[in-house]
Amino acid sequence: MTTQPAADVRLVPAPEAGVWRLDKQEAGLTYDRLLAEDSTSQAGNRWSTPRCGVLYCSSHQDACFAEDLVALKVHPDMRDDVEEAWQQAGQPAPGIVVRDWTAKRTLLRLAVPKPFLFLDVDDETTQRVLTKELSDRFDELGVDDPELTGLHMRGRNRRLTRAIVEWALEQQTPRGTPRIHGIAYRSNYAMRQCWAIFQYATPLTTLESSYVYPEAEPLQAVAQEYGLRVM
Repeated sequence: MTTQPAADVRLVPAPEAGVWRLDKQEAGLTYDRLLAEDSTSQAGNRWSTPRCGVLYCSSHQDACFAEDLVALKVHPDMRDDVEEAWQQAGQPAPGIVVRDWTAKRTLLRLAVPKPFLFLDVDDETTQRVLTKELSDRFDELGVDDPELTGLHMRGRNRRLTRAIVEWALEQQTPRGTPRIHGIAYRSNYAMRQCWAIFQYATPLTTLESSYVYPEAEPLQAVAQEYGLRVM
């Protein structure tokens, strides 16, 4: 196990004002943890791991909605084709955000402890270091290119992104404490800034909690971007 990450990886703090999390009401902070049997599959979220829970957050509210509502985004030309299947599955009609969706969710603004630092995987110097650290595993990880780029960070190769998480989890300070506390990454949806926070002992403090109102400007902006209608 290394005692310190390579000097030229970029480690960044979370925003001073905190990060935003969209969660189910009364569910608490729901950290995502990958099942061990899924560790080498393409299942699950990009930065999840069996080794610890990961909390997905964003710098701004609109990014929370962009990540969550993408599942309801359907091209207008496809809506007639999928509507019957959605109704049979008990899902809302394509293109509609029903009142029940907003009523069951809460927006949380969380304070991230100042010592926490995040691996900026969209930084080119970080990508060069990760290329050097992981290149001998590229065949195993399904990487065909000689160097890692932002396209790999935002791609669908979960074996690669999980290998990056495992590398980050192994980095320690000379005192034997975690040096990297999560991943700073750009969303696939308009490159919004997001944070995958590793579940270490220090709990995150809730700075504010609010209901999700259908008329909320960030929600309406994302709905318009996706061609959705909020009921």
